[in-house]
Amino acid sequence: QAPALNSSPAVHAPIYDRRVVPLPNLLNAPKLGLFQRKPIIITTSANEYTLFGLDAADMLKNATSAQLKEIFVHSYGPTKGAKVYAEYRALAKRRGVLSVATGAAGDAMFQCPNRYLASQLAARGWPVRLGLWEVVPDEARKMGI
Repeated sequence: QAPALNSSPAVHAPIYDRRVVPLPNLLNAPKLGLFQRKPIIITTSANEYTLFGLDAADMLKNATSAQLKEIFVHSYGPTKGAKVYAEYRALAKRRGVLSVATGAAGDAMFQCPNRYLASQLAARGWPVRLGLWEVVPDEARKMGI
């Protein structure tokens, strides 16, 4: 039997030259003049969640589709969570629940905030480029991710 699954929205800070940029509200920084208007590159991996260790992924290895839906509802709220789950459901049938659960966790923690930040900066006239890497550690591949 799979363990009870929990998820939560994460808050992360940007990193520049291996240092965390400690801004309380990154999205207001451009308006406040805290950034120089220089091109910004925002990147993440399609499987970012697996790059931080596989303990959590190991917890998800026996997850069911119902538990996957619970993760989305908990992360995004009942209405939006159901819509997000509907988008991932077909992918889960093709790739498996574990692959989708770890991918969705990475999306919620990394890709979605990155895309949001890029859109906010671009709307304020910043030259922004988004990068997406396809990196899966060997251990994750062995788990079927």
